[in-house]
Amino acid sequence: MPRSALAVACALTLMGCAAGAARPADPTTTTTTVNPADARDRAVTTFEQTWVDPTRPGPRAGAESGPAGRTLRVRFFLPVGGPPGPLVVFAHGNNSVPEQYAPLLTALARRGYVVAAPAYPGTNADAPGGASPADLANQPADTSFVIDRILAAADEPGRLHDRIDTDRIAVAGHSVGGFTAAELAFSETCGDDRIDAVVIMSAGLGGCAGGHTTTRSVPLLVTHGDADPNVPYALGRSAFAGAARPKYLLTVIGGGHSTDV
Repeated sequence: MPRSALAVACALTLMGCAAGAARPADPTTTTTTVNPADARDRAVTTFEQTWVDPTRPGPRAGAESGPAGRTLRVRFFLPVGGPPGPLVVFAHGNNSVPEQYAPLLTALARRGYVVAAPAYPGTNADAPGGASPADLANQPADTSFVIDRILAAADEPGRLHDRIDTDRIAVAGHSVGGFTAAELAFSETCGDDRIDAVVIMSAGLGGCAGGHTTTRSVPLLVTHGDADPNVPYALGRSAFAGAARPKYLLTVIGGGHSTDV
């Protein structure tokens, strides 16, 4: 699936977040006031910001105890000019880095979204001791920490000042990052009520202790290849089936684990 088409699909799911329209009383229908698919492309700038959460230990390297604090390098994709845009936090897959998803994230930023992509301490390609999905349970809290820092930065002098519509926040992710995004939207133990929309790519539900809500209405897009050898397609379908409307399922026929990104 072309990245530009996926970016449009993501934008259409996130547009309820962008438009600021109230969620409809009838869960079988949706209304919007903007169409990101028709939005004029904008120039995009990119930069890094690093934050450290000192309240939680870093991931372990082998049998050694983890270092103090969790360091999160965040790659931003920022539209040039224009009004404040909704925030999209993107979670990468295991043994990856945010920059691998730059074409998709740039395409979203061109449509007016401010995109923040953390490099997670235990699953990024440069993680000490090697990347491991065993650190997944810590990533929802990492993401909430990053959102905290971004919202604070939006009120302070700097590149993010007055650039973010802080009332509209979405999460998206691929593989392990998709599980992270799903937990933030639907977990009863590590969810974040600030999340207004979610995109789950090649993933499903799981990672945090406890159950998942089936009543909270968070606009959802699930994309999954039906021949995925790493994360079974059934997990993506199950996440979609258990969610409240509005929700969308995009199946990549014959697609593997990374076909849809």
